[in-house]
Amino acid sequence: MNKITAIKKRFGVDIRTLPDITVKGNRQHLEFYDSKTYYDSEGYPHVYVFAAEKNGPNFGIICPYCHKVHAHGAVEISDDIYENHRVAHCDTGSIVDKSRGYYITRTK
Repeated sequence: MNKITAIKKRFGVDIRTLPDITVKGNRQHLEFYDSKTYYDSEGYPHVYVFAAEKNGPNFGIICPYCHKVHAHGAVEISDDIYENHRVAHCDTGSIVDKSRGYYITRTK
């Protein structure tokens, strides 16, 4: 199963059709970019949820460090369910950047 199909099966969306997401690369190495990602005055990236899992508690974001889809679970059940700081656990990016992580922001 290729990455596009796996994302569609898990999240119920064809990521190639989302207006803010750009897909680059070939079948063996795909990278995803979300044009809504921004950096605050302290240098922390803020990423947006692109979809919730079809059959689970997690939601998907595009990692600003490795440019892959990451799934994160909800921290608490409230209006601020998505808006939390998360540590990046990907294999790429500098250690400093990964330890700083990113903020997940609710889709607007």
